[in-house]
Amino acid sequence: MSDRTTVEKLVQQTRALLSFPPVCLRILELTSDETGGMREIAEVLQQDPALTLKILRIANSSWYSIPSPVTSVMQAVSMIGTRRVRDLVLASSVVKVCSSLQNDLVSLDNFWQHCIYTALAARLLQRQRKNQNDETLFAAGLLHDIGQLVMFNQLPEGSRDALIMSLENPETPEIFQAEQAIFGFDHAEVGAALMSAWGLPQVFIDTARYHHEPELAQENLHEVSLIHIANSLAYFAELEVLDLDNAPSISPFAWRTTQLHIAIAEPTVTVMQQDLREIQSWLFAEKSAA
Repeated sequence: MSDRTTVEKLVQQTRALLSFPPVCLRILELTSDETGGMREIAEVLQQDPALTLKILRIANSSWYSIPSPVTSVMQAVSMIGTRRVRDLVLASSVVKVCSSLQNDLVSLDNFWQHCIYTALAARLLQRQRKNQNDETLFAAGLLHDIGQLVMFNQLPEGSRDALIMSLENPETPEIFQAEQAIFGFDHAEVGAALMSAWGLPQVFIDTARYHHEPELAQENLHEVSLIHIANSLAYFAELEVLDLDNAPSISPFAWRTTQLHIAIAEPTVTVMQQDLREIQSWLFAEKSAA
C-alpha cells in the first residue's frame, strides 16, 4: 500500500521548489473552459519571449507543413489551434520548470530524450488512429515520467537501490515495481499527485499514474494505453533494437484498447529517431540559442 503521507510530502516539497510561469497558468485558465479567444491567448503568449520562440518554431516545423512561413504568434495560434497551443505550452513549461531538479543518477539529457521519444511515439500512434488530440498525447508522453525526476532529486539513495534492483535482480522487475518494493509507492503515483496539485487536466494525471499499468485506469483508457505502448517504443528507439525482451513489456490490454498491433513498432521507431533532433531544437530553444 502506498505511503500517502510520504507522497504528499514529496509533492509539497516539489511545489515549494518549482513554480509555473504565469503565462502558462493564464493559458491553462483561458483554455480550461474554452472562453479564451485566439487573440487573447496570442497576447498572453507574447509576454514570454521564450515560449513565443518555441511556438513559432513548432509552427514552422515539418509537423504542420504550412506552405508559407509563420511570422506572428497570432498566426501560429490560428494555424495550430488553441487546444494544441495549450498542450505545447504546458509541455514546454513543465520541461523548463522540472529541469532544475538535478540529480546524480541519470543525466537530464538522457531523461528528456526518453520522454521526447515517448511523446513522439504517442503522437504518431494517435495519428494512426486518426484522432485529433495528437498534441495532447505528445504532451502526456513528455510528462509521463516527471515523478521519477522528483524521486531522483529528493530520494536519491532509495532511487539508486531501485535502479540497481531493476537491472540486477534475476527476476528483472521493472523500475516501478522496484520502487514499490523499496518505498511502498512508485514514480507514476508521485507524478500523478504532482500534476493533480498543479491543477493539470485529468488526462495528464491519468497517463502519468497508469502508464505502467493501463488496465488499472478508470478514465482516459485510450490515452493511458497509448502512453503505455509509447513508453516501450521509446526504449526501442534509445537502444536501437526491436527485441521485446529489451523493453518494458506491453500489456495486451493496451493493444486491445488502442486496436494497434506490434507490427507498428518498427516504422514508428524509425520516424521517432528521425524527428528527435527537430523536437529537441524547439523544446530546448534557450539552450540551443545560447
